[in-house]
Amino acid sequence: MGRIEAGERRVLKTLHESAVRRHLSWRSMLVLSSFWFAIAYVMQPLGGNIIPLLVARFTHPITAHLGPIAFPLDAMAQLAYEVSKFPRARVIGMAGVLDTARFRTFIAQELKVSVRDVQAYVLGGHGDTMVPLARMCTVAGIPISMLIKPERIDAIVKRTRDGGAEIVNLLKSGSAYYAPSAAVAEMVDAIMLDHKQILPCAVRLEGEYGIRGLFVGVPVKLGAGGAEEVVQLELTEDERAALQRSAESVKELVGVMGI
Repeated sequence: MGRIEAGERRVLKTLHESAVRRHLSWRSMLVLSSFWFAIAYVMQPLGGNIIPLLVARFTHPITAHLGPIAFPLDAMAQLAYEVSKFPRARVIGMAGVLDTARFRTFIAQELKVSVRDVQAYVLGGHGDTMVPLARMCTVAGIPISMLIKPERIDAIVKRTRDGGAEIVNLLKSGSAYYAPSAAVAEMVDAIMLDHKQILPCAVRLEGEYGIRGLFVGVPVKLGAGGAEEVVQLELTEDERAALQRSAESVKELVGVMGI
């Protein structure tokens, strides 16, 4: 297994995030495509099956699952899908697991409880358009709206969206790697051990949530078959609109990349 990160360190602080995402997308495209075709050449004697960027589950014959984590995540997952020609169930972006872990952590810190008692989801793209579903978040089965004041919930949602930048500012050099690694490990376990675990991942939607042909973060059942099922939540009009805006942001970037 290997972890491939193609994005540059986030130092372009003077640019709007959309501009930074466009800049990094070209760098990531080059690295991802070069890596892909190099591995394809090496793996030709094994029948053309390719060691994936991130997650592999070996059977007879070899079966590979791709889990891109290069920034911008959603567009890189789209690129991996287009280049690999793998079924959509076998190309799974990581970001939702990472963003949700941060959301759960901030809520647990606010209430001084174990993060294991916090259930939450973050949908949408990996960036400023992500959609933390505060309405559906619970602590030991209790909605957080009964435990945390609305203004504090809003602050936690904002901190979740800005989580990556917060880590960069703390590290001073480089970007996050502990939390992404933990997110990767959770996905690997779910796939390799066939847990049927529901995790928020970037997958290609084909009509689910009213979105088609784009990689967007949604709850997915992960098992031996990869993304075995897209779990459709009942969203409010505001939540659905926010998810659509996030999808439009991904679509714009994919268009810029010419995928």
